[in-house]
Amino acid sequence: MKTYCLLLALLLIITPVFAQTSSAADKLKESENGGRFYNTEEDIKNLKNELTRLKQEMLMYKSDVNMPKIRQEIRDMVTLPELTHEITLKNGTVVQGKLLQENLDEIQVQTLIGIITLKQNQITNIRETTERKASLEFDGALREMNFSDKKVYIGKVKNTGTDKALFIRIVFRLFDDTANMINTDSCFVLGVETELDGGIYSSSVLLPGQVGDFQCTVPTLGKNVSYYTTDIKFSHIK
Repeated sequence: MKTYCLLLALLLIITPVFAQTSSAADKLKESENGGRFYNTEEDIKNLKNELTRLKQEMLMYKSDVNMPKIRQEIRDMVTLPELTHEITLKNGTVVQGKLLQENLDEIQVQTLIGIITLKQNQITNIRETTERKASLEFDGALREMNFSDKKVYIGKVKNTGTDKALFIRIVFRLFDDTANMINTDSCFVLGVETELDGGIYSSSVLLPGQVGDFQCTVPTLGKNVSYYTTDIKFSHIK
């Protein structure tokens, strides 16, 4: 009886293991016969595609990170020449650069792509060019208003240059009688409202010849002001 029970118990243990082994073997056999289970080739192909995609993303990331540095290094290495002359050729070509040498037969010009030599019989006209740029100065005397806790400065600024000036700001610095700065503040000049690139609007713009008003308040911080200095800051379009 005991032997019979022991055999029965062994049979109950061995049967599930055999069934699992048989099932796994059948599935492995099915894979070898072209089934879908354990499709190793497809898994490897997907893995390779994923690695390729990740590699491309890493290369793009490295490019984005290093490009600003590379561009800055290039700008630091390259010195652009002044374009002080404009040479018109008989075929209609216009060459801009800086005139280096000139004789009866030819001229040498420093251009953005290097030094070139032009024959005099190819040239119809040579003229000097001036760079367009803004230039700002105070238009008349400044008016100073004194209060117990502040000073208010009122005045005008004129653009005497040849290009527009943007975001014009007047900086005031207050000093005591020992040349120590007490305080500083600034204000924008009220000019012409203009739409800039990117849909940005600014009312602190002066075209050549235009005049703008400003009023700047600088707290005195309870100290005696001996004198002040001013600075006109602006941006310009190249």
